[in-house]
Amino acid sequence: MKKIFTFLLVSSSLFSNQALIIDRYFSPYMGAYDLLFTHRALTNLADYAQIETYRDSTKHVWGRALEQLIVWAPLNLLGAVTQHEFFGHGYRGRELGYAPSKYKITPWVGSTSFDSIESMRIGEVQAINIAGIQAEAILARQAKMNWIQCGAIDGRLSTLYTQSQQIEESSGEPVSIKLSAL
Repeated sequence: MKKIFTFLLVSSSLFSNQALIIDRYFSPYMGAYDLLFTHRALTNLADYAQIETYRDSTKHVWGRALEQLIVWAPLNLLGAVTQHEFFGHGYRGRELGYAPSKYKITPWVGSTSFDSIESMRIGEVQAINIAGIQAEAILARQAKMNWIQCGAIDGRLSTLYTQSQQIEESSGEPVSIKLSAL
């Protein structure tokens, strides 16, 4: 595992226009950069392996649609759930001094568990709850910034972006989150 990690750190400039970053609490900013780095490496690998024989044919269109549905959508949803749970709720818990005891991360659903929930103050619980949505907004913003920097939008990132950008209204203004204690 250490060899793979070291290889990715050293060769990051070969795969992407950005590098892997690591910070103390595994923040949402780190998660967004590293998830997009991994996605970029996978898309570069897929582009390299793709055969261009039937580029403008109906067969190619159906092949791209199946590829999007079977390969990229589940990977993107897994990335969005990972950003939400591990780099959102988990980050805020780690930052506040509460280590998450368990994560459940699948492409469709996720959860983060803390054993010490009874010892948390209400403000800390609310901060941990909100952190997942904040982490997704950071991932969506970073994806947009990468598209602007590259001058192109990669359709293979579509489900990652739409899943993580779910907190904005159609006007583009962030939705205000109202919390109330019972």
